[in-house]
Amino acid sequence: MATVQLAANGFGGVVQGNWGTYTIAADGIFTVDTRDAAALLTLGMTYVQGLSANYTTPLAPPAATIGGVVASGALSNGTVAVGTQPTVMRPVTVEIGTGTAAITAGTVTVTYVGNDGTVGTDVFTAVCAASSATTQTLTRGVDTISSITVAGIVGGTSPWFRMSTTAALSLPVAPNSVDFAVQREYDAGATIAVGALASTLGSIIPTTAPNGTVTYSFLYHYTAPGS
Repeated sequence: MATVQLAANGFGGVVQGNWGTYTIAADGIFTVDTRDAAALLTLGMTYVQGLSANYTTPLAPPAATIGGVVASGALSNGTVAVGTQPTVMRPVTVEIGTGTAAITAGTVTVTYVGNDGTVGTDVFTAVCAASSATTQTLTRGVDTISSITVAGIVGGTSPWFRMSTTAALSLPVAPNSVDFAVQREYDAGATIAVGALASTLGSIIPTTAPNGTVTYSFLYHYTAPGS
């Protein structure tokens, strides 16, 4: 049996074809009998393609900064102003804390351009225990943030809110990419051991932590839906 890989594009679980039954892999890809490919493409699946790319940061990224995007302030319903946009694409966290009473309901909605070049929205829960804090990370690396909106806050005494940058860097990838891997890393123009992959799409924690003086270059690979 000859097979081909197809991007799920919304399909999940198990798909029954004329020539086999197919289970989605952890990376969101089906491996199917080529005789079933035409029908599955008609339903909305697409071929996948392996891509390679090089990326060099346009400037030396500053160190990870607590409150580097939105400084600490009181959390209340309404629009939150962006303090500073990330200077290069990188993961950003949403951090919420309370004073003496828990936050029992509410959301923080962030609309932004990701490192996959698309505009998307992440919605985070604002629920937080008393005298505690939560940290949540945007699902994609952040290029620019368009808006931040807080709604439905219930409870909480003097809760605070901030958004911070992390020590990871985000590389340009195609939408819905999977199987991201970095082959080579250059810190300050020198080949160096490849750092650890971050959990955010297309992101890596470089071996030399960003400090405002080092530029980075990466050779990397990923898989994305094709035509």
